[in-house]
Amino acid sequence: MTVFEQKTVACLGSSSTAGKGQAFDWIAELRARPRNAQVKFENFGVGGDLAFNALKRLPAVLACRPGKVVVWVSRMNGWRFHTDGVHLNSRAGRIVADRIQEFIDAC
Repeated sequence: MTVFEQKTVACLGSSSTAGKGQAFDWIAELRARPRNAQVKFENFGVGGDLAFNALKRLPAVLACRPGKVVVWVSRMNGWRFHTDGVHLNSRAGRIVADRIQEFIDAC
């Protein structure tokens, strides 16, 4: 019998991540898919949040030792998304990305 290690995906963001109220709960949708049975999704979304406030939750996000981190914060918050990747044009957004990179480098 093979034992599979559960993978952790941490989801950090605002109302689109929180999945409450009128927002679609995409994390619950991913959890319900059979192919994701070995994936643990941690939801660190808070409705109406800004990237600066997400920084305060970053220690908890990194403490769950995720294999992947999904960051989805309001576009009105200084984040710009392009087909070639994510470009950050806010200081807080750059700090979030830098802190995640520091965690990756330390592993």
